[in-house]
Amino acid sequence: MQPPHTLLVWSMAWNPKGKRLATGSQDRTANLRDAATGKELLTLVGQRSGVSSVAWSPDSKWLATGSPDGTVQGYAMDTHNVMASPLFTSPMLSVPTPVRAPVQADNSMLSW
Repeated sequence: MQPPHTLLVWSMAWNPKGKRLATGSQDRTANLRDAATGKELLTLVGQRSGVSSVAWSPDSKWLATGSPDGTVQGYAMDTHNVMASPLFTSPMLSVPTPVRAPVQADNSMLSW
């Protein structure tokens, strides 16, 4: 099994269903693995200064990643697309719970 990251792992979170594990790293990636097999499912890129925190939505359909530069990215797990880039920016070391982020031009909010 290949290591999921090339630098230090800063965060990890099991999805609410317990079937996936997300890890965030200093290497600026988030990695998704199957919890039963350890098989790598996906590597997400997009953070500019590492992934210091990861948080799942309650239905496991979204993953938020936080970075020390204050940006939070959101990823749709069905398409693996970035939900918005970035969801918001503010000084933080971890993704707040619940996550609230504007996702529409009309400033409607998605919260988990």
